[in-house]
Amino acid sequence: MRASSLPFWRPKTTTFRWAASFRPSLGFEVDKGEQKSNWLKRPLTDAQMEYAANDVLYLLS
Repeated sequence: MRASSLPFWRPKTTTFRWAASFRPSLGFEVDKGEQKSNWLKRPLTDAQMEYAANDVLYLLS
């Protein structure tokens, strides 16, 4: 019997969440509103450009 066919089996995955890691050091929530928007479509929206700029600020903090 394969492990994946057992009802209690789930593959182990490691998910790193940037927002959760920044919360204690920055003291505020990181906005994820544009995270799943279409970044390939041009021109970028104002909201996407603001999101990207804030992303750089968070990484430099």
